[in-house]
Amino acid sequence: MQAVYRKCPAPAPSARCTAPADQFDLPLGPDTAEQHHNQMLPAEGAKTAHFCSMCGPKFCSMKIRQEVRDFAAKQNVPLEQSIAAEEAEAGTAEMFERYREGGGLYVAKSV
Repeated sequence: MQAVYRKCPAPAPSARCTAPADQFDLPLGPDTAEQHHNQMLPAEGAKTAHFCSMCGPKFCSMKIRQEVRDFAAKQNVPLEQSIAAEEAEAGTAEMFERYREGGGLYVAKSV
């Protein structure tokens, strides 16, 4: 049997991560993987939770992204007022130069 790899669709702006069902399409034995997964979870609610299996319920980048979007929408501040585009570009350019000076590799400074 050959493994089937599916790319998860991009989430809708109001969607939470709904990819857990797709994780069972990846192993060579999807039915066995799902049975093992369900046996390992203590509660029924954990088997149908809406969060990424990589992050877990306490830290889910999809959830955090949506919370940030919701917070920004409630603030009702136009993007132009929240941060100047020139400032953002200048900061990006500065960090790029610092990265180039370091040779492209992270090297901890000796203390």
